[in-house]
Amino acid sequence: SIHATDGAVRTRMMANPSAARIMERLTALKEYGLCFHGQIVVCPGLNDGDVLKKSLNDLYALRPATKTLALVPVGITKFREGLYPLRLLTKQEASDIIDYTESFNAAVEARGEEGFVYASDEMYMIAGRELPSYESYGEFLQIENGVGLMRQFEHGFNEALKEIQPLKRNVKLIGATGMSARNFLQKLFDKLKPYGIELTLHSIENNFFGHTITVSGLVTAQDLITQLKDRPTLGERVLIPANMLRHGEGVFLDDYTVEQVEQALGRRLTISETDGYSLCDAIFRQEP
Repeated sequence: SIHATDGAVRTRMMANPSAARIMERLTALKEYGLCFHGQIVVCPGLNDGDVLKKSLNDLYALRPATKTLALVPVGITKFREGLYPLRLLTKQEASDIIDYTESFNAAVEARGEEGFVYASDEMYMIAGRELPSYESYGEFLQIENGVGLMRQFEHGFNEALKEIQPLKRNVKLIGATGMSARNFLQKLFDKLKPYGIELTLHSIENNFFGHTITVSGLVTAQDLITQLKDRPTLGERVLIPANMLRHGEGVFLDDYTVEQVEQALGRRLTISETDGYSLCDAIFRQEP
């Protein structure tokens, strides 16, 4: 987590005087023959603009030690009493960051090098822009920072459908996700109709953490139940991504169990890993 290579800016962001030594420490990694992937959470008014451009150039100068860099928009919950007055990126700010990122990468690739800096999927969602192609993400080295996750999901989903036979009966399902990915995913799920699956996706507004939180991984059981229980077209099952649950547990972030949610909704939950192959398997393996 680099955030800024400018020592004064990083000290301000981390509230730690030693944070200013980031370039010294990264340079030491290079001298010892170690490589690293970096992440910058972009906070408007703090580490964007010229500060961000300096960070990109400083980190690029450390190649090949710096393998890749992800740019992620800051997320803000409603629980901010006494904290620094951060704000979200605007649509135009996110778009400007994408423009600079894509331009920087194009120059790097023109020199015959592999891609260096990538804006996260959420950055593209904020900007209202089309995601880059599947091929542009290379080996998806920044997937854990949400870079290329949606294109990877799309690719796996489309490949999985090639191997699946239509069901013998029509099935209606609903899916639940965060606000940001709903439109992208619904276009994919519409491809299930010829296979006998009608899957309607509902975006869950995050009342628990605040409406500025739009990712599926922070959706709680309470919001899921409140926003789905009275829908007349709930379907036979409710499909949710596994990242709504604590890793390795059948428990939501607000301590509700899967069984409690199923009881409240009166429907089974189908839980899928967040890749296209797993989602198709989760849907079709439970149907005759």
